[in-house]
Amino acid sequence: MSVTVRVVRRFQSKGNGVSTIVRLVKDLELPTVPVRDMPINAADGTPEMIAWTTRLHARGSTPPAVSLPRVEVGTKTEDGAGLDAALAAGWAPVSESE
Repeated sequence: MSVTVRVVRRFQSKGNGVSTIVRLVKDLELPTVPVRDMPINAADGTPEMIAWTTRLHARGSTPPAVSLPRVEVGTKTEDGAGLDAALAAGWAPVSESE
C-alpha cells in the first residue's frame, strides 16, 4: 500500500549577490508518510531530499469518494544547484495560493 504525498522542495538560489528561496511541488507515491529527517528518493533522477515538516489536511465535510485527505511534506532547504534538475524532472513552481 502507498500514500500520495504532495512534496514541497525548497532550494536556496543565489543571483546577483541576493539569496532567495524557490519552492517546487510534486505529488509522489510513497510507501509511508515521511517524518522529520527521513530521506525521500523521488525516483526521478533528482538528488535525495530530507523531510522536514509534515501536514495532514482533513477532508472536511466532503464525501470520501469526492475528496481524499491530503498529506503535505516540506523538505529541508537544498542547494540551488539542484533546481534545474528538479524542474527538468517535472517539479513545478509553487503557486502563490499554495
